[in-house]
Order: sequence, then C-alpha cells, then structure tokens
Amino acid sequence: MIQVAAKSYSGSRISFSNGWIFNPVQDLLLFIAPFFITAFVELRFHVFSKEVFLPTVASVIGFMNMVHLGVTGYAAVDRYQTRPKLRVIILGLPVVVLLVGGFLFQKVSHQSLYVVLAYYAFLHVSKQQYGWLRISRRVAKEPDATAWIDTGVLFTLVMFPIIWWHSPLTTMGRAYSNPNDLYFNVTAAFALACQKIHWGIIFLYLLYSGVQALRGTPLNLSKYVVFFSTFLVFYGSIVVVGIFWFWWFCISVAHDPPYLSYVKRNAFGSLAKRSRNATNPIFRMLTSGTTAYLVSAVLIGCVLNWGQGDMVTGWMSRNFLPLFWYTILCHYALDSVVWRRPSPSASSSSHRSIATS
Repeated sequence: MIQVAAKSYSGSRISFSNGWIFNPVQDLLLFIAPFFITAFVELRFHVFSKEVFLPTVASVIGFMNMVHLGVTGYAAVDRYQTRPKLRVIILGLPVVVLLVGGFLFQKVSHQSLYVVLAYYAFLHVSKQQYGWLRISRRVAKEPDATAWIDTGVLFTLVMFPIIWWHSPLTTMGRAYSNPNDLYFNVTAAFALACQKIHWGIIFLYLLYSGVQALRGTPLNLSKYVVFFSTFLVFYGSIVVVGIFWFWWFCISVAHDPPYLSYVKRNAFGSLAKRSRNATNPIFRMLTSGTTAYLVSAVLIGCVLNWGQGDMVTGWMSRNFLPLFWYTILCHYALDSVVWRRPSPSASSSSHRSIATS
C-alpha cells in the first residue's frame, strides 16, 4: 500500500484528511486532467466526431490496451510463483476470448461483439474507480461503517449515464449507427426521472459531507477527486458530449495511466526481482509484454482478415478491428484474474483493491 500517513489539516472548524492515492498534483493530473485535455482536443480539432480520424483514435486506444495488457502479463509472473493453477487459467484466457469473440463477430453479428465490448468497458472501468475509492478511504483511515454510502454514490455516478445512453435522448450514436441496436432501451420519461434522482443523490451526498465536516469529520479530498473523475468519464462524455469515440478515449486515458502508475510504484520492484529469477520461458514471454496475446491478435487481424466490420471502412475494418477487440477483451479478462487475490510480494490491501480493475 502507498505509505502515506493519514493526517488532518485543521482550519477553524473543517479539517482535511490526507487520503491521496499518489499525491495531490499527481491525482489531479491522472484522474481529472485527461477529460479536459480530451475535451479541448475535440473542441479544437473535432478528432472524435470525424470519421477520417477514427483509425488514429482507435489505434491510440488499442496501443494503450496493449501496454496495459503487457503490464498485467508482467504482474502475472508474480502470481505463478505461488499459484500454479493460475498458469493454466491465464494461458487459456486468450483461447477462450478468441473463441467467444470470434463466434460473436463471425457467426452472430458484429454488433453483438461491440455491445459486449461496451458493457464490459462499463463494468471494468467502474470496478477500477471503486478500487481507487477503496484505496483512498483506506489511506485516510475512514471507518468501514460509512463505506456503503460512498459505494452507493459511485454506483449512481456510473448507472445514470448508462440509462441515458439507452434512451432516445442520447446523442452517442452508439458507434453502431442504429440507435436501436442495443439489447434494451428505456423511454425518455424514465431517463429524465433517473436524471432527477441522480442529481438528488449527488446533492444529498454533498449536504451530508458538509454536515459531517462541520461536525469535525475530516474531508478526504482525494475521494472527491475519484468521484469527480467518475462523473466526468461517464456523465461528461456520455450525457454532455455524447460522442462514442470521445467516451471510449476518455475511459481509456482515465483507466490506463493511473493503473500503470500505480502498478509501477507499488508492484514492479518485487516483480522485477522475481521475473529475473524465473527460468520458465513462459514467464519470460509474459514478462516481455504478453507476446502470445499480441501475436495472436495480429495474426487474426492481418492474416485471417476476419474484419469486414461496419464500424468504419478501409484498412481498419479489414485488419485492425479484430486486433482492437481482441486486445481489449484480453486486457479485461486478464485483469479480472491476475489481481483477484493479493500477492505475497506486495501489500495485501493494495492488491486487493487493485483487483477491482
């Protein structure tokens, strides 16, 4: 766990606890700045709303997922040392993802695979935001008795934008062109009612936090940074901006850099030492960046030419699309397995929280 003492900085009546995941500046840069930088790029250059830029945008997203996948594969080395059964699970994941994803993409519909990707992204990123919330609360030494309140607020920040996306009010276009392509939809009246509930819960939580602060409970500003980051990534990109590729890029830059920074700071020292002592070639293959995953993805995209997708045209549909979806699905699946239990080489609490990514 990040070794930050839980201090309180007292003012006249309100104090602030030190629950920063990294430090104040780094937390703001990693969790808040990406959304505003992405929004500036869109306002200035319209990168995410013009089809000509989509191959470049998708390539950047794919690259971030490859790096994330490589780092998680590197971390998998540590788990192999004490959990031999995990080796079979991790090496079998790319095969399972290939079979399931390939079946959806080829035999069911391209649309079904995109829907799976979108829902899996919602689940994956929201779980990581929950992990950051847990880490911040633990560093600030907040009592477990109030954790359900923060979890409920975070759940609200994630769920309402999903509901909005499934309503006629959305401008997302769902990247799949047809607003009715998702598996279920809600009415505009239901979405507007949920919006009122969403803002009502936020207001009540802010009121609750203010009352608690006046009663002497220290405010954990880092926790509010996580909340605001979640609000920007989901509400800001889906409800306010309403451009699919803007949303997908936002969740990538909000998800990958903090994860990579955290793993580098808290896990890589022990992992590097273990991997240097590993003699099994499989360990070295995973350590070098999950070569098996990426080579398989390239073969699928460039040799088999599975991609005849309807998302965009040209080289990306023919060659890059399978690489795109395969890497993302492997990234999500591998993360959910590797970090599920703490490693003996690192703090149990920190790795149990990052398991939520």
